[in-house]
Amino acid sequence: SVAHIATFCNKPLIDLFGPSYPEVIGAYGCPDKQVNIQTSTICIKCRQKFACPEGNNICMQSISVEQVKKSIHQLLRSQKNLKSY
Repeated sequence: SVAHIATFCNKPLIDLFGPSYPEVIGAYGCPDKQVNIQTSTICIKCRQKFACPEGNNICMQSISVEQVKKSIHQLLRSQKNLKSY
């Protein structure tokens, strides 16, 4: 996945997780360059990649823009001493 490629290239990463376990399928890398966002653990058992059986994609819908923005700022602050990404 793109997340694994970013980690391999030592790039900062924000990874959004829905019906899956970040610790199982997520990219392994430097924790200071990676933020995993998952808000709903209700859907983890589902593990559907393309179609939500409930029809609402609540696991992804519950990730807010604010959470993603906060993660971006967190990564930028932690990387501010780097010359380039």
